[in-house]
Amino acid sequence: MTTVTCQYTGIVFEASSSRTKNHPKVAKFLDEASKDRFHVGAYAKAKELIAAAKGQTDNIDELMTAVNDAFTAWCNGEAKATVRIVKQWKASAHVDLDRNINDLDEYAQFQ
Repeated sequence: MTTVTCQYTGIVFEASSSRTKNHPKVAKFLDEASKDRFHVGAYAKAKELIAAAKGQTDNIDELMTAVNDAFTAWCNGEAKATVRIVKQWKASAHVDLDRNINDLDEYAQFQ
């Protein structure tokens, strides 16, 4: 096990690899925020909230509880609803294939 400092929170934790940059709880939180399709800017807001909480505590559970509460409040109160417009399928204009073939036959006669 290697001792690593989380890039977002500054909290030191044990990781299986020195390539790990985020605390597992931070990584899970950011992953869930990135999959949020109902709030535009959810991932950016999640990163912003974590950055704002950086250095306030050395306890990851307290920090993530505060960040989760702030993120939930943002999602419920400040976020504008995302409107998704699903376009209805419309049949394309009718194309007379026989006419196009006849036009090609006429074109070929003059060549």
